[in-house]
Amino acid sequence: MKRFSLCICLMIVFLFVLAAIPPAAALPRITGVSPSTAPNDGTFTLTITGTELTGATMVRLNKCKLKTGGSSEPPFTGTIKSAGPTKIVASFNLNGKKVGQYDVSALVPTDISSDNWAVGEGIFQIYDSTSSKPTTTTTVTGTKTVTETTPEDSGDGENSVFFETNPTGATIYLDGDEIGKSPFIFRTNKDGTHDVLVKLEGYEDYSSTVTIVRNQRVYFSSGALIPLPPNSTSSANGSAIPGKTPTKTRITLKLTPLGTVETPVEESPVGPATILWAVAAAMAFVVIRRR
Repeated sequence: MKRFSLCICLMIVFLFVLAAIPPAAALPRITGVSPSTAPNDGTFTLTITGTELTGATMVRLNKCKLKTGGSSEPPFTGTIKSAGPTKIVASFNLNGKKVGQYDVSALVPTDISSDNWAVGEGIFQIYDSTSSKPTTTTTVTGTKTVTETTPEDSGDGENSVFFETNPTGATIYLDGDEIGKSPFIFRTNKDGTHDVLVKLEGYEDYSSTVTIVRNQRVYFSSGALIPLPPNSTSSANGSAIPGKTPTKTRITLKLTPLGTVETPVEESPVGPATILWAVAAAMAFVVIRRR
């Protein structure tokens, strides 16, 4: 009986130890970057997308000649503006950087390791500012050739932004004001960070920000716009534009008889640790009853 009780006690201690061990954290991943290309003559804001990116402390670009050919470019870091679970916004100074494909990486420390790097291999491309923008863009899913329209100029000023979307022909709004259809170069005397809204019929709206730098040209790309599901309202006609009168929206109300209170259904927060604690408590109860 004493040996049996001792075994039960040891098993209870073992279960308590297992319940106290935290589950392994998911590793951070980088799945894309927007824009995916930029010239080597200015500072550009990149939006890095992925998973488990909260708490990122460093982002950098790296060109490895073994993977991309040509010469290497030592890793250089960007300035993080914001970092959330699925998105990091950072600015990079690309002045004078070598042309070619670059890896995008982010350092995301966790409780288990302080050296957790998420890497998107070859998903960003720097091109020569003295030549035209390349027509071949490397994405996460492979390489594809796109035909681009010669960009037109819009606005007036010493600062400029090159706006690009995929597909082309999207309407661009800056701080709620329509400024042109992509692709085009917008000239302005504004600087600083501004809100951008991209609208194209048949596609979901895309919203982001652009940081305009004095006496420089910056580059903005929406990446690949997401098509709307069939039979859904067109993005160009059904969404509100910042600063404009919103469209009417149908709201469906659910009526509940007076005196009736609906209790929300909550999922039981039962996890592995809870189950282990319950088993340990049950075994402890058995030992006490045997005595």
